[in-house]
Amino acid sequence: MALRRAVLTGVYLALAALACARHRPVADAVPPEWSLTLENHHWLDIEVHLVHGGQRTRVGVVTAATTQSFVLSTLLLGPGGEVELIATPIGGGQRISTGLFTLSGGHSVVWTLERVLSQSSLAVH
Repeated sequence: MALRRAVLTGVYLALAALACARHRPVADAVPPEWSLTLENHHWLDIEVHLVHGGQRTRVGVVTAATTQSFVLSTLLLGPGGEVELIATPIGGGQRISTGLFTLSGGHSVVWTLERVLSQSSLAVH
């Protein structure tokens, strides 16, 4: 009987300790990312902007005849993942836009900007 009482007391103490233990909040999940690679075949440096949810965010500048990659947060995606990319040559020339397209986390986008910007291409993987 004393053994039973000792075991029950041990179980109760263990349950009480668990009940008093602090619960750690679950860490906020880091939003997934997506990548943007810009291949600039143009002879001018090009400034690139991302339009998402009615906002325009500068992504960066891609030097003439180089390739640059950016890792972007899904927080920069518009409602339903819709985005538009705009490229403007620095020092003149017409800008070009991809038009709206849809992305989600984990996608990889490659935008190849040609010397004649209207001949540029976009690939989403």
